[in-house]
Amino acid sequence: ELAQYFKLKKIPYYSKRSLNILNIPFAKKIISVLRYLSFEHDIPYSGDELLFEILHYDWFNIPPIEIARVSIEVADKQYSENKTSIRKTLYERSKQPVRDLFTQGMNESLKKASEAIENLIEKVTNVTLQGLFECIIREAGVLGYIMKSDEKLWLLQVLTGLFDFIKEETHRNPNLDLKQLIKLFD
Repeated sequence: ELAQYFKLKKIPYYSKRSLNILNIPFAKKIISVLRYLSFEHDIPYSGDELLFEILHYDWFNIPPIEIARVSIEVADKQYSENKTSIRKTLYERSKQPVRDLFTQGMNESLKKASEAIENLIEKVTNVTLQGLFECIIREAGVLGYIMKSDEKLWLLQVLTGLFDFIKEETHRNPNLDLKQLIKLFD
């Protein structure tokens, strides 16, 4: 209440509080991406429900109707002989050339998200956990989103807190892998 009062009176203030970073929505989103990568690394196409949610994250800037179209396309094929997944459908559609002048290709944001996800899945076994975290921030568009946000300082603090946690845990256990990191978060 006091902070709200100071804000209304335009009085600068500083408050220190301890928060569980894992309860902050922005941190939960980053952890969801890590969780999805862990799922896909263990069993390909096993994280569709999570991918559906991830595609809605603000930093991808994908119109929900585009995600719905892909989801419906996948759902229609689930009961046929040609079962598919959201990840596979996105990959295949992003590689298809535009058929004619009147056919609109895949949404550009959706295409970029698909490429970023494929690149991140590839990096799970090829980079350190710290490197993977950095790639998520850079390649998925998280950093660009933060820089455009009104809450950029807060989001950077949350991001730094998560990164520091990963650094500490990998320092403690140099053999820590993504699956073990997800267990730590849980």
